[in-house]
Amino acid sequence: MASCVATMEKPGYFSRCSVSFVSAMENAFYRYGRTVGSHPCVCIIASILLVIVCSSGLANFRRETRTEKLWAPSGSQSLKDLSRVQYYFPPKYRREVLLIEADNVLDPKVLQTMLIIDQRIKNITVRGQPWKSLCYRCSSNCYSSSLLELWSFNATIISRLTQSNIIRKINRRRLISPVYNSQFDLDATLGMIKQNGPEIIGAKATTMTYHIKNIKAGGIKDRITAEKIFGNDLDGVEDEWESVYLNIAKQDYTNITVYRYADKSYTTEASTAIRGDMGFLSGAYIILVVYVMFTASNFSMIEHKVYIAISCILTVGFATLTAIGLTSAFDLAFDNLHSVLPFLLLGIGIDDMFVILASWNNLSHEQKQFQVREQAGLTLRQAGVSIAVTSITDLCAFLIGASTILPSLKSFCIYAAIGVMCLFLFSTTFFMACLTIDRRRYESRRDACCCCYKYRETYKPSEWGQKSVMNEFVRENYAPFLLRLPVKVIVLSITLILLSVCAWGTVTWKQDFDLRRFVLSDSYLISYLDKSQKYFPSKGVETAVYLENVDYFEERDTLNRLYIEIRDDAYIQDRTIQCWYWQFQEWIKTQRRNHIHLDSNNWPTKRSVFDQFLSEFLYSQGQQYMTDIVFKNESTPLPLATRYIRVNHAMLWNTNVEIAAMNSIKLIVSKTPLKNPNAAFVYSEDYIYYEVNTSVLFHSCHRKIRVSCSLQQSHIEETGRLNGVRIIDSL
Repeated sequence: MASCVATMEKPGYFSRCSVSFVSAMENAFYRYGRTVGSHPCVCIIASILLVIVCSSGLANFRRETRTEKLWAPSGSQSLKDLSRVQYYFPPKYRREVLLIEADNVLDPKVLQTMLIIDQRIKNITVRGQPWKSLCYRCSSNCYSSSLLELWSFNATIISRLTQSNIIRKINRRRLISPVYNSQFDLDATLGMIKQNGPEIIGAKATTMTYHIKNIKAGGIKDRITAEKIFGNDLDGVEDEWESVYLNIAKQDYTNITVYRYADKSYTTEASTAIRGDMGFLSGAYIILVVYVMFTASNFSMIEHKVYIAISCILTVGFATLTAIGLTSAFDLAFDNLHSVLPFLLLGIGIDDMFVILASWNNLSHEQKQFQVREQAGLTLRQAGVSIAVTSITDLCAFLIGASTILPSLKSFCIYAAIGVMCLFLFSTTFFMACLTIDRRRYESRRDACCCCYKYRETYKPSEWGQKSVMNEFVRENYAPFLLRLPVKVIVLSITLILLSVCAWGTVTWKQDFDLRRFVLSDSYLISYLDKSQKYFPSKGVETAVYLENVDYFEERDTLNRLYIEIRDDAYIQDRTIQCWYWQFQEWIKTQRRNHIHLDSNNWPTKRSVFDQFLSEFLYSQGQQYMTDIVFKNESTPLPLATRYIRVNHAMLWNTNVEIAAMNSIKLIVSKTPLKNPNAAFVYSEDYIYYEVNTSVLFHSCHRKIRVSCSLQQSHIEETGRLNGVRIIDSL
């Protein structure tokens, strides 16, 4: 015993430094608590003014919905490639798709119902402008593609079709679209095809595709034209059209089931999922108000704490609003992920305020006889250090999280870090001031709801009202139950089982970033994606090879070798490959094979002849490839940049295969010996998500988990040490 006393009387150097530091913090919080307790109204007004000032930053509030800006790793190759693609090929249209499901979509009644839908969609008017003003045009025609295209969308012809007419048309050896004078892609249009030998006799699904202008991204000419039609206010034109389009597709139709997709579907459905959580947030606030009243109050007319419960919620609300206002002032974007911030701050804030309440309630009987400002100082002396330690721990964890390469997660961590600091400030100022005023009310024996009413000195709360229901339950029921030997064994067994399951889950942790998880499972978007996967499983992920400043006349052999290597790649569906350059060569062989300026390989011997042939090809059979080529100027058909190959990957069933497929085609392109080594690159929207799933993210997550665990451990050790100091002081 003597040795233990000696050890306590002679602590080491670091222990003395630690005790001195904690004592200094406690004294600082004591003085701060006394200040707040002396001027609670001033602190409340100052807190409200701070919220108002910081909220002015909401004028700069910006919500980010572009997926590549949210999830593409900072500095990733996909982002660099995207900027090049958007420079040469800005997204000129927005793609809208309907998936039609029926027993047999080649039935005349089904086509007639599809015609009704098509007519309704093409009769949509937005701000007085019809479909022809909003549609994206291929040559002179508004682009829409479906089986109806084979009959030129002619209502008279389609209304008279028979089953045999449809089957005969579908089974033509060379199926040419009469609208666009190009090959009609039957495989991309029909799903789950039924055949009788080589003849197609039916299909379970088909698609209807529409393209509308992407006015803001479609180039200066589109903007000038749109401003003439709609004025300077172009915001929401496409969204308005898509809303009407989705409502038309949502209606019930005979003989068919319609699944719909619009360009804005993911953004709106992800936002809907988050907005749906707002109801849970409101419920969480109400539950916490009731919970605070039950756990921190005695059930008497002057001791229940309904206003303290409300001030808890206000504190969290002030911190959330201040954090969003400050971050918006510094132009940090807000996205759907940030919508969970109120839930996060609610949990942290309630914990801090419970520490303050518990510290005040744990003051001794003698201390509760001091002036209220003295009680406030003693309360914050005990609670302030604990709150500071937890806040600093959370702050460090979020700041470390802000080092992530994912922009959305980085922004969220910065929002959360500022929110934690705001919570600490408002908990020790606004909430402490409210608690001080409530204590003054209690000591003056005023009613807890109607503070104007003052009870007489003879008023005594009922004996039952003096009991704390939660404390009584834990002390009298829950704690004795846990201390029973069988219960201990069961609890320890369950803990070990959960530990084993969590350890197994950590070891088998797989990378799988999927945007579908941000959308409600019963969303129309999920239904469309599921049906699309069911009926068009071989469609695969779309990708493209782009070329910039390439000499197509001189580098024919190299470009053909690139085409063949991509076509033969194991991760590519060869039937989906589309290459304007390859089709151009086929056109020369068939349409200009006897030309005087062709060599033995059917290739022009003069550059001028090449330019002439390319122009003729693009304005005849090659019209569909016009959007794949950007010319240096309008007077000469000299390509500046091209979408050289469009192709679909084979089905990629897991993350590892996705990454392997992306790396495979990128390797082929990087090894192509073009004169300009940086001329070729490959890009797909999905590659952004594949890069999220790379090992960089995996190792980054593990690093953050390890650091967070270290911070949590230091927090636990610090809390235990603080408790030990208090025990020594009490001894």
